[in-house]
Amino acid sequence: QKIDPVEVIKRATLDFKRFAIERKCVVILIMAQSRNTNENGLATQGAGRDTSSLEYTADLQIALTYKAMLSKKANSKGNLVAEYDSLSSLFAKAGELRDKGLTKEADALIKWRRMTITKNRFGVENAFCDLYFEGEYSKFIEKAPKSLEEPPTWKKVKLTM
Repeated sequence: QKIDPVEVIKRATLDFKRFAIERKCVVILIMAQSRNTNENGLATQGAGRDTSSLEYTADLQIALTYKAMLSKKANSKGNLVAEYDSLSSLFAKAGELRDKGLTKEADALIKWRRMTITKNRFGVENAFCDLYFEGEYSKFIEKAPKSLEEPPTWKKVKLTM
């Protein structure tokens, strides 16, 4: 009998919810994003792959996105459009900058991430914080090295638990 991944996720979701209630604790799940989301670089509440029961059952959902993917520019008609329409275009621009010796600018494009609360049953949604990713250490820091300083701030809301 073929296993239905959606049903397995639904069962796991209920089990995790039950576990959290019984033990009065928080359960954190890390989910992969769909291929489409990975290409356009925009993490949203529905970005998971076959995970709708997790997304809609969760009390809080946090997404991580390349900050540059959120930047806008005016097109020929004066309308604001995405500066980068895919991760491929973002990485291509970073490569061009590196080729020109503009390493700091390239790093600013690909190392800044935006952490956004995409769902929050107990508070405000869409609050965000910008974080700098140090890939060589696999860690996020609140402040970039002095050469790339751009202090992060939470927007819209003071987070409390």
